[in-house]
Amino acid sequence: MTAATARAAGTGGARRPRSRLTPGAVLLMVCVLVLLFVLSVPLRSYLSQRGQLDRLQLQAHVLEQQDGSLEKRVQQLHDPLYLQRLARECLGMVEPGEIRFSVTGKAAPKDTRGAPAATGPADC
Repeated sequence: MTAATARAAGTGGARRPRSRLTPGAVLLMVCVLVLLFVLSVPLRSYLSQRGQLDRLQLQAHVLEQQDGSLEKRVQQLHDPLYLQRLARECLGMVEPGEIRFSVTGKAAPKDTRGAPAATGPADC
C-alpha cells in the first residue's frame, strides 16, 4: 500500500503531533525534582522530632505521676504515727513495758499464686 492509497483509504492520512520535551518543560521538571529533594530532608526531620516530642511528653506525664506518689510517701514518712507503725511491723519494736509474742512452728499463709503472703506492710 502506497502513501497515496493509504491517504485515500483514510488510514494514516492525518499526521499525529509528535510529543517532544521542550527545554522549558525539562527545566520545570528539574526544578520540581530539586524542590522535592530539598523539602524532603526538613520534612523527615520535622516528623522525627514530632515523634520524639510525643515520647518526651509521655515520659514527662509518667514522671509527674511518680513525683506525686513520692511526695505522698514523703508526707507519710514525716508522720510519727506512721513511723511508729512501721517500726512495730517491720522491725518488731515494742514500747517499754510491752511484751512481744512470736508464733513459731506454723507455716506462713500463702496467697493465690503460691508465694508466701507478706506478714507486714509493703513498706518494710
